[in-house]
Amino acid sequence: MKCNCCPFEAPMKAFDGLLMSDNIEKILNINLKEKSDDKVDENEGAETEHICPKCGHDRATLKTMQLRGADEGQTCFYTCVKCKFTDKEDG
Repeated sequence: MKCNCCPFEAPMKAFDGLLMSDNIEKILNINLKEKSDDKVDENEGAETEHICPKCGHDRATLKTMQLRGADEGQTCFYTCVKCKFTDKEDG
């Protein structure tokens, strides 16, 4: 058996007794299409108090990045949990 993603090859005997399928939903007994709507973006950051300049909501997720020189502050990105507007604040 040969992997389609890398150069790995193994004899079929190495997979004796294992369940093999190209349908992960069937193996795990789940429906990925249902789950995709509830998907949480792990890259959003922690929730904090920040007033959205667009809708006025007082909660946002905070994510920081070092976009400028190392001797300058980080840039903060606040994403409103209500309207998803992203506000940038240079530190």
